[in-house]
Amino acid sequence: MILGLINRAINGYLVISCFCVFICFTYNPNLAQADELGMNVDVGIAPSLNDTAKKQAEKKWSVSGSAGIQFDDNVNSDPVDTTSDEDDIAAVLDVSLGYQLLKKSFVDLDVSYDFSHTRYKELVEFDIVSHTGSMYAAKEVKGADLSIYYGYTRSYLSGDDFLGLHNTDASIGYALTDIIYGTLSYNNQHKDFVTANERDSILHGNEITGYYFFNEAKSYLKLAYRFEIEDTVGSEFDFNAHYGRIGVRYGFDLPLIKQVAALTLDYEFHKKFYDSLTLSIADKRIDSGHYIKLGTEVPLNEHLVFLTNYEHSRVRSNLDSTDLDQNIITFSMRASY
Repeated sequence: MILGLINRAINGYLVISCFCVFICFTYNPNLAQADELGMNVDVGIAPSLNDTAKKQAEKKWSVSGSAGIQFDDNVNSDPVDTTSDEDDIAAVLDVSLGYQLLKKSFVDLDVSYDFSHTRYKELVEFDIVSHTGSMYAAKEVKGADLSIYYGYTRSYLSGDDFLGLHNTDASIGYALTDIIYGTLSYNNQHKDFVTANERDSILHGNEITGYYFFNEAKSYLKLAYRFEIEDTVGSEFDFNAHYGRIGVRYGFDLPLIKQVAALTLDYEFHKKFYDSLTLSIADKRIDSGHYIKLGTEVPLNEHLVFLTNYEHSRVRSNLDSTDLDQNIITFSMRASY
């Protein structure tokens, strides 16, 4: 499977290269003069400690997008435990728009809209489209970074209304030293499935994360632990879960274009314990999963970044139908203004 993905990925490089050339020749310098806000909140993202990030934070408007090709050897829909056991190729597209409502006031306040689309060549029943509107507020109080995020996502699976998700995250971050930064966060999610109503749920999650910065803050080591409780309408889907995560990002200068490239490695292990009996196995379901991600980020200039990602997932359960082995290779180009 993996060798097949690699062979198909070579063709992907050619397509992405054409996309890169297209972007470079159609780049609009007038658009680059518009203000920018890099607003696409992910509670797992490391705090930015470099001058470029600070400069971007001063801009009010932002627009960014990425397009690429994804090779997946086991297409699945994780929210409803549906696995195809088939491979396919997909086009992936993400667009983000953001605006900074308040800056250097009693609170920093940003709003954003995000669009994502994954379209498969053959397995169109797994095509997913998502629209997200979000708001992010932050304030520094006596050296502590306080923030709260709220987002609402509407997802469509194969063209049909699929899922509504309310996502709220509150966190506090603090620099323990010049190179060590820690965060504590609480996450709440309300999931509303259009048809799979037994999976409608409320999720509570708590996470502690530590960052160790080195290499002039261009690189970091990340350690995290997360605990979740999910209460669903159908009692057989209630669970509590433990997550352990470790990640490394190594940044290095590209002297010719004076930009910072990066290599990334992330590993996650989780264990899920379901509260009720699963009738088909006459036992309480227990899942364990291992996830590995490898990535590269190569900037072509201050606006364009070429990205490659490899993801491996291995999930095992006493409910055999939910076992999963999956490899995904993605090549994409990201533009930010």
